[in-house]
Parts: sequence; structure tokens; C-alpha cells
Amino acid sequence: MASGPSSSFHPSFLCVDVVLREFPRVEALDHVAQQLKSLLDVSKVLSVAVAAQHQPLGSQSLTLLEHAALREKKKLSSWSSELKRSYKQFQFETALNNAAARGFFAGVKWLRSKYHPKGKFHGAERAAMYNGDLDMLRFLHDEFSNKMVEDAAVDSQDAVAHAAANGRLDLVQWYCEMKGPYAFGWSVMDAAVAHDHMDVVQYLDSVMGNRCTRRGLEMAARNGHLRVVRWLNDARYYEIRTFRSLENAIAGGHLHLVKYVMENVVVAYTSWTQAALTAAVSFGQRHILQWLHDRAAVAAAAHNRHFRFEIHTNELYAVARDGHLGVLKWLHAHNYPVHCRRAHAVRGAAAGGHKEIIEWMEETFGCLARQRHRIRVDGAAGFGDLQFVQWLHHQGYRFTIHAMDDAAAGGYLSIVRWLHQNVENASCTTAAMDRAAANGHLDIVTFLHQNRKEGCTTAAMDNAARNGHFEVVNFLYENRSEYCTAMAGESRSVAVLAFLKKNNRLRSRLPKTTEAATRGDLDLLQWLYAHDRRHFGYEAVVDEARERNHFHLLRWLETLPEAGRYF
Repeated sequence: MASGPSSSFHPSFLCVDVVLREFPRVEALDHVAQQLKSLLDVSKVLSVAVAAQHQPLGSQSLTLLEHAALREKKKLSSWSSELKRSYKQFQFETALNNAAARGFFAGVKWLRSKYHPKGKFHGAERAAMYNGDLDMLRFLHDEFSNKMVEDAAVDSQDAVAHAAANGRLDLVQWYCEMKGPYAFGWSVMDAAVAHDHMDVVQYLDSVMGNRCTRRGLEMAARNGHLRVVRWLNDARYYEIRTFRSLENAIAGGHLHLVKYVMENVVVAYTSWTQAALTAAVSFGQRHILQWLHDRAAVAAAAHNRHFRFEIHTNELYAVARDGHLGVLKWLHAHNYPVHCRRAHAVRGAAAGGHKEIIEWMEETFGCLARQRHRIRVDGAAGFGDLQFVQWLHHQGYRFTIHAMDDAAAGGYLSIVRWLHQNVENASCTTAAMDRAAANGHLDIVTFLHQNRKEGCTTAAMDNAARNGHFEVVNFLYENRSEYCTAMAGESRSVAVLAFLKKNNRLRSRLPKTTEAATRGDLDLLQWLYAHDRRHFGYEAVVDEARERNHFHLLRWLETLPEAGRYF
């Protein structure tokens, strides 16, 4: 343990020395080595909380914490007593939680005995639980039993659920012994069920009969855990009553679980066949589709019927968009009407960038060659692959005004330029420039302005301003006549707001000061205060800054004239 802090503390940075040994010429230059170490040295801006967060795992050295505390003492010398107390408590609880999460026992003791003896615990148990450190949990309750009563106000349910999800029966048992069986919520059982930790599931069942929810069962099905699903359903602990469990098993490709549900759950094999087949198609699970179809066909044959299931146009579009070529081939091989909806399949494949599907469609359906000029493939432009767009155009597929709109919104200048230069009667709408401006694509806005006549609407400058794209706002103001509406004033960018004010484009709408305080945006708050002090909402801003522990805001707020009646 260090004897005490030292104002001459300097990290050694042995890593720099080791690396420089490989470069003797550089190693000989002492000033270079010192410069490298200076760039890596963050001790000058280190807080107690950050020091605890970056404590090396397994180390119990207090050097970094003590150095940070010494720096903090100098930093707080000019602060008000109220702000100093709040800052100290925030640093204490954050550092304590970081130390608890990293197994830093010496740090926990030092923080409690030396740094802030009156500090309140807030989340230390939760942090240690998340880290899975049972020794730290016992240490906290043994050493600081009176303080842990305060800490109990922090809900640790998510941390216990995290332990259950990782199969940490020892942590779950400890928590139950400390808090009692009724301290658990259903989320703990759900987490154990979802990850197939049967020892945790059975323990929870034995101590309190804690029931899981539908969410736990559905997640277990998605993860393919047949053992726990069978245990829940067969024991009627939580029966499968909704289609979502089967749908999740299909989405995950878990045929063994699909078989179990379809063969053992009454409502499944009587009512869910059509929905299950549709799900298998949508998720591209060809092997599950084959099994479900064969099973349904056998059942239909027993009643002298021929089995068919319904496949909709939007489902075929989605299958092609998601690239499930195997499912499309299966549907065609089993005489499902892929050929009747081939245009929709091509459109879906184009939107997803799946050239191989379009090539298969053209090879399989010869009549497609005569229909290319009628099939819109605008989605390909929004996908962003210029070569794919060029190939579709060469094949004879049709691009409409929405192609350039989508390419502009995505920032694909090469596609916008190519469509403009190579597609006959190429056009777009005002949405092209509007969407490009909103997303900050100045190059596209410039190109459209110089080469197209469609123009834009006030939405272009409004959304560019609201999203903080100063260069786009400046370009639109200098080169377009649409300008903006009051909505532009909702920008979070000080540069944009100052520009709008300078050019008399700032109306009544402004960013909310409380939202700026929530984000800790000091520059924006200072600008809003200077612009309209009357409607600043000082007290609400102070409350929000305190709630979020934004001490840099509170330091500034203390300097304002309004501080006298509030601090």
C-alpha cells in the first residue's frame, strides 16, 4: 500500500520503453520518449472515479487513487461548499461502484475510510453482482453492513438476472439468502430459462415456485434450448400457448424444437401449420419448410386431400430481398406460384442487392426478358452498389424518379451522377435534395442544385439545421430561395443557430434548455442564455444538471445572476 499521495507522481510507461528498444535510433532521443509518454499520460485530468475504473485487474495499489484525490483537492478549492459536497458524493459512489466491479478491495476501504467517510453507497452491490464477484459481495456486507442498507435502495434485479443468465447459481443462492425468496422478480427466472441453466431454474422453483413469463419461454425457443422448453411444457409449469415460441424456434433454425412443438402441443398441430410454413419461408429456413410441408402433406393424404399452403406477394418480395435463394428454388420446385409474382421477387432482390437471385429468375423464367422494361428496381439505387445498378440498367430493368431520390438520401453521389447521365428521361423529386440535406450530404446537394431543376422545399434547410449540418445550411441559404421555417431553430448546433440569427432566419422555436442540460451541452446553454435570458428556465436547468451530475454546467450556472436565489 502506498504511504501517501505525491505531487510528483508520474506514470512510468514501461510499454514505451519496451517498444523504443526495438528502435535504437529513436530510443537515443530522450525528448521523443518524453513526448510519447506525455501524450499517453492522462493523470493530469484524472478523477477519483476514473482512477478506480482504470485500476489494473488484480492490483490493490492505491497510488492512482491517491494521486487523483490530491488533484481533486486543488481543483475544488474555489468551488462552493454545496457543489463541492455534491461532486464529492458523485465521485465517491461512482468510484466505489467501479472498485467493486473490479475486485479492488483496498480501493473500497480507502474510499470509505479516507476519501469520503460520510459518503452514501449507491449501486456497489449491483456492480459487484454484474462482475460475478461473490467475494466482493460478502466483503461489502461484512465490512459495511450499515451502509449496505442504503445501497439496497438500488434495484439489483437486472444484475441478478445477468448472473442467472450466466448460470451463476452461487450468486443467485447468495442473493436469495441475503434478501429472502420474495426479492426476485420474474426476470431472474426468465434469464435462466432463456439460457438453459436448469440448475438455476430448478433452484428458483424449489425455493419459491417462481414462475417465468412468456418472454423467457420464447427466448429459450429462439436459442434452441429444447431441454428447458420440454421441462416447462411437460410439467405444465409454463405451457406453450402462443405462436411466438414456435416462430422463434423457426427463426433460429432449430428443427428439433419445431418437431417437439408440432408433435406435442395440441394447438400447434391443429392450428399453426399455415403460420409455421409462412414463418419458415420468411426466415429462409428451407430444412424446416421441407419438414413442415412433408408432415402436412402426409396428414392431408390420410384424408384423400392434396396439401397446399398460401404464399403472399409481400412474403415473396421479402424472401428475395433477404437473399433466401434456396427457399425460392424450393417453392418453384414444389409448384408454388413464384412465376406469377416474378416481378415482385425481382424488385425484392434488387432492393437487397442480390444479383444471383435475379440471374436465377432470368434463367428459370424465360418470359422475364420481355418484361424487364416494366419492372421497377428503384430499391437497388438505395442499396448503394453502382456496378449492380449499371448491370440492372444494362439488363433493361426500369428506374423511376424514386431511384435518384433513394440514392441521394443514402449519400451515393456516384449513383446519382450515373443515373442523371445515363438513364433516359432520368428524373427525381424535391425529396432528393430534401433528404440529402437532412443527412448532411453536401456534395449531393451541390450536384442536384447545379444539374437538376426539381429543387427542394423548406424541409431541406429545416432538417439540415435541426441535424446540425452547418455547411449544408450555409449552401442552401447562399444558393436557394426556399429558405427555412421556424423548425430550423430547433437545431442543437450553436454554429447553425448563430448563422440563422445573423441572417434573420431565427423564429420563435428554439432548442429546449432542459434537453441541452440533460446532454451536458454547455456551449448551447450559454448561447441560449445570451439569446433569450427571460425564457431560459434557470431552475429547471439547474435541477436537470444536478440530476445528471453535470458539474461543468453547475459551475457555470453558479456564476449567473440568478444563482443568488437558488444556490
